[in-house]
Amino acid sequence: MPTNLPEKSKAIWAKAIAERDPEKKLQLLREFYSSFPKHKSTEKLEVAIKKQISSLEEKIEKAKKKKTGSSQLKWSVKKEELQVAVIGMPEILSDFSSKYLGRFFSKYEVLERPCVSTITSEGTSVQAVLVPYSVSMSEQKQRMLSSIVRNADGVILLGDNASIKEIAEWLEDNNIHLSSRESFVSLEPSSSGGIRIVARKEIERDARQLLSSYGIKNAVVFIGNKASLDDLEAAIFQKTFKTCLAFKEAASSELPIEYIDSADRHTLLECIVNSLGYMRIFTRDPTEGIAQKPILMKQGSTALDLAREIHKELALEFGYARIWRHGEYSGERVGRDFVLKDMDVVEVHTRLAGLLPSS
Repeated sequence: MPTNLPEKSKAIWAKAIAERDPEKKLQLLREFYSSFPKHKSTEKLEVAIKKQISSLEEKIEKAKKKKTGSSQLKWSVKKEELQVAVIGMPEILSDFSSKYLGRFFSKYEVLERPCVSTITSEGTSVQAVLVPYSVSMSEQKQRMLSSIVRNADGVILLGDNASIKEIAEWLEDNNIHLSSRESFVSLEPSSSGGIRIVARKEIERDARQLLSSYGIKNAVVFIGNKASLDDLEAAIFQKTFKTCLAFKEAASSELPIEYIDSADRHTLLECIVNSLGYMRIFTRDPTEGIAQKPILMKQGSTALDLAREIHKELALEFGYARIWRHGEYSGERVGRDFVLKDMDVVEVHTRLAGLLPSS
């Protein structure tokens, strides 16, 4: 992606991403596309903006015709929890559903509608959406399926090495970039609070300047340890970064994918949770015991973060926590800044009442 667009182009882009009216947004996107020079370093940007323009044109046209029962609605998926898009040929998705989802979807069902189920183990559930891929798919269906992938938290690719490369290219063409956790970038605009950046210190200042040059004043930004300013700029132009898993039999050094051995359901779920940067924390109550369902927390979260996740008011009265961790802790008392790890059992106490409710 370019890092030297004219200031005029950046100003138009800032207006485009802030605009909520579809017709005005479309006009601004067209103005933006016409405003910057076209050369080799802008090729990917040109493709990305053309796709955004095409998608918005289609959305506006459908709204005008009031096709509320369109196939677009048929392929919408409600996100209920941590979610992964599982992409592959219909036959392979059918086999995957039998082995890991605890239910069978035929290849015909996979092609007709979104097939959604859960991967469940030890109280933790991850929503899995089966996304069929085929070179013969219509452009409209490709857009609908890429939208499902874009909304998911992560991606699992199924198939041999050649087919996985083909799927990765398709995703890239649809402005979805497969990424390892270390090269991951996310940019979430906010209504207030300024620019909050989680990144290595040496890149933070330049990242703030880049965001400011595009008129971005409020956002939460994560930049992985191996991500660059070019990656951040790609995210500004609404490229979606997705952490990705695949099975080792399809391993290739050419793609930033985390490869896992053929696994059972428990191992697969553990890999998904870890690759997405989460951990499972079990709360404990002295009378009711350990909760059956863990709370999913971002890696690096503290005991105070857990209290806040349960209820923000409870965090205000945080006193201390007791921690159970296999081989390390057995009910020891820890403070608010204690960093939790996957599968920890935690009992939170308030300053006044003593014990904080576990849910």
